[in-house]
Amino acid sequence: MNTRDFVYHLLDHNRQLVRHDPYSGHRPEIAVLSSLMDFPCDFTAGKCAAKRLSPKCCCIDCVNNIGHFGRRWSNSLHTLSKYARKFTAKNGFWRVGKGCVLPRHMRSLTGAIHICHNIADEFDRRNSEGLCQLRVAVRDYTSCSYRYGGHNDVYHREIIKTEKKLTRIVGKIMLERKLYFDVSNRELVNVVKREKKGDGWVSMHLENGMRVDVKTE
Repeated sequence: MNTRDFVYHLLDHNRQLVRHDPYSGHRPEIAVLSSLMDFPCDFTAGKCAAKRLSPKCCCIDCVNNIGHFGRRWSNSLHTLSKYARKFTAKNGFWRVGKGCVLPRHMRSLTGAIHICHNIADEFDRRNSEGLCQLRVAVRDYTSCSYRYGGHNDVYHREIIKTEKKLTRIVGKIMLERKLYFDVSNRELVNVVKREKKGDGWVSMHLENGMRVDVKTE
């Protein structure tokens, strides 16, 4: 889809174009962490065994929900064009035989991590405690607007609280698995060495040869 048509599609579905929205449902470092998760989805004859509706399973309404991002989208032409190139009026970001064609770092939190209740217990059995906590925290974070009626004072208080919880869980997972999220390349990188520097700062030597200083306290 071209960028102009994509913008019209957003507006037709009550999306707002804004300069910046910190609660847009897009956290690339968390979306990329979904690559560590073992999703026990069951497809029979190419169709979701839980929903029994179509091969799209949870992505069935991607066109109308537009990737399950929030109501507010960046008005950056560069960002909009990147998503427009991946979007079709028939299937959204979903493709036959491929599923979601968005790279993980471009997916919404819902698109990257959501599972249906039918496989929640099996997901918890297959994944570590930290990843299970992350899934639940993402669910709470993304459902704030539904529970509190959109952008109001209660919504902002709750989403800030759930975002802090998300950040804490992500930090714990990264620390335990010796990983670092490379913002420039939008990928997880192995940490080969950590050095404490005082005042809560830690120097990380990465597998790609880089060294970064992060505050952990």
